[in-house]
Amino acid sequence: MTTQRWTLEVKVGAFIVLGVALLVFFVFAIGDLSTAFQSGYRLRVLFDSANGMTDGSPVQYAGVEVGKVQAVHIIYPKEQPIPKVELLVRLPSYVTVRSDDEASISTFGLLGEKYLEIRPGLGTGGILEPDGQLIGKPPVSTERIIERSNEVLNEFKQTLQGLNSLIA
Repeated sequence: MTTQRWTLEVKVGAFIVLGVALLVFFVFAIGDLSTAFQSGYRLRVLFDSANGMTDGSPVQYAGVEVGKVQAVHIIYPKEQPIPKVELLVRLPSYVTVRSDDEASISTFGLLGEKYLEIRPGLGTGGILEPDGQLIGKPPVSTERIIERSNEVLNEFKQTLQGLNSLIA
């Protein structure tokens, strides 16, 4: 009887260990926590506005996804009365960002997800240390593009009306 009980306990124990192992695997696979254990460093990127950027937004360097935005904060620099938006970005150690690299906020597709894009510069700037700071280009506002397109369409419409009255 003790052998049967011991066999049952081993089976239940193995089942629980297997279940926990699968749970841990799926948490890492779904949550993309595998990057949490990779060696890397943090970088600060400052913008005037960071519309659509959230924690977990992708970061691309030279068109390749290399990291995620860890946090988005509003900061008040001592030199300026205007607040800035600070993105804390985690990058792997093999990515070298220089001070002349260009950071901007882009969109996957026309209406897709926002991401931070870092394009390499000329390579003449100094290498940014961990917790270094990169100044981002102001993002192009979709609303401003639509507004300007409406202005152009109105001007085009007025030109066509003028042509119609000239022809008539």
